[in-house]
Amino acid sequence: MEEMGAAASKNGVSIGYGTPAGPADVLAALTAPSVTFFFASPNPNTPKDRNLNWRISRTALLLNAVGLVPMKDTFWTSVNEPQCQYPGLEFPTPALHAAMATLSNGPVWIGDQVGQLNGTLARLMCRNDGLILRPNAPCTAVDAMLNFTGGGEICATFATTAADFVAGATGYAMGETPGWIYILWADTPSDVHVRMGVDVPGDPAQAYVAVTDGSAAPVAVAPGEAWTLPALRARSANVSDYNRTLSWRMTRLAPRLDKFALLGEMRLDAGASKFVAVSRQRVLNITVTDDAFQATCALAPQEPPVAITIMCDDKVGESLCTSNATEAATRVVRCDSSCRCSCSSE
Repeated sequence: MEEMGAAASKNGVSIGYGTPAGPADVLAALTAPSVTFFFASPNPNTPKDRNLNWRISRTALLLNAVGLVPMKDTFWTSVNEPQCQYPGLEFPTPALHAAMATLSNGPVWIGDQVGQLNGTLARLMCRNDGLILRPNAPCTAVDAMLNFTGGGEICATFATTAADFVAGATGYAMGETPGWIYILWADTPSDVHVRMGVDVPGDPAQAYVAVTDGSAAPVAVAPGEAWTLPALRARSANVSDYNRTLSWRMTRLAPRLDKFALLGEMRLDAGASKFVAVSRQRVLNITVTDDAFQATCALAPQEPPVAITIMCDDKVGESLCTSNATEAATRVVRCDSSCRCSCSSE
């Protein structure tokens, strides 16, 4: 490993190490500035490892602390691939793998064979041009997860607008606008209580609006308020059944900016939300006054209409932004205090 890192540094090439990250390997990697990411999950070559392949948040704690990016191993967007050379190989919960790969903040490797890509799922990770909509830091294990037994995973991360992005920050970084918080939990055998700024990233003095997968409406979260992540697995479940489908959810929290809250690419109907609904790849900056909200957004060439959702007090508004046919576009979403919203070119 040291020789590989030294050779890459000598030739000005960035590399990642493909072995699952152990403490000794991580420390050795720090001697080579060319090493930028590390595998944080087991290779999906056995049923056990395959259904644990999404669990990277504990390892991500170590990697993020020393400035390395965790990477989740290759996955499929479909449960199985008919012509796979490995008989019986399946990914029982592909959406969970896709979400964790996106929230890792590292490289995203999709391994579907030709004709098997689930495009609907893949598009939840990125813009139409393939640019991943990323958080600012990896999704790392929260203290609440480390304090209970029985398995399961709870990780959290945050994102900001492009204007508030702090390069190289490994923890919650405050800019002019508070960050958007993303919490993923899966296969948890009991309810878990979390608080902003204590168990998950965020500002404990800030009010938020929370949207959880499968819920009917946004929920207001007062400053310092605790809320519950419900159990997703029965205690009697056979955890050694590594081919079982795992239950998982995400909660996305948007900061209240006066009377407004930018929910971004969240769907409050039957549609699926982007995993990172507000990111620096999509939202460039935000301006808020007493009676108006404005967000500047980046769109890819030929991108289908992008729905941007905003809350104004208890009202919900939505604006559809469209791009040009041949080049990237910048669009401005504007909403008034009655949540009448529009999207136009600058």
